[in-house]
Amino acid sequence: MRFLYLCVAVAAVSTASAIASFMLPPFPRTIDVDAIIASDEQGGLTEGCGAFYYRLSADTIGHLNEDGIAFLQRGPKPRREDLGNPYGAWIETPGEINRHTNGSGPVGSTIYGLYALSGYDSSDEKLKKEANKISEALEMPGSYYTTTANREGIIIVSPKRGTAAYLYFG
Repeated sequence: MRFLYLCVAVAAVSTASAIASFMLPPFPRTIDVDAIIASDEQGGLTEGCGAFYYRLSADTIGHLNEDGIAFLQRGPKPRREDLGNPYGAWIETPGEINRHTNGSGPVGSTIYGLYALSGYDSSDEKLKKEANKISEALEMPGSYYTTTANREGIIIVSPKRGTAAYLYFG
C-alpha cells in the first residue's frame, strides 16, 4: 500500500511540475513578466494558432531601455525551444516585418506567426487591444523580435509598450 501512495505522490508532483513548466512564457529566462494580459489558443488535430500577451516586469523594461537589443542577444535561448526548429537572432523593429505585405513577398519571407494577430475571430476586446498594441510596436523602432526557423513562431518584446507576445500559427 505504501508503494501505491508513493507512486501517486510522485505522479502528482510530476504532473504539477509539467503543468507549471508548460505555463511558463516561452521567453528567455532574462525576460521577466508580471502577468498574462490576454491569451487565446485554437487548435486542430495537428495544427494550431495561439496568441499570448504578457506585461513585462519593471526590471526587464529597465534592462531593455538601457541595453537595447544587446540585453536580448547576450541572454539565453527561449524556454521550450525545439532544437529542430530553433529561434533565430533578435532583430529590432521594424526589421523585415511589414504586416500589410506579410505573405505576399518572396518565398521564405512570410512570418506565419504574425497570422495569429488576426488569424481567427475573437470577441475578446482585451485580446484585440493587445494585438493592436503589438501590431503598432512592430512598425516602429524600439521593439524586438525573434522567429523560429520555420517562421511559425514569433516572440515580440516591446519595452515602450511594456508588453511581450508569443504568437504561433501552424
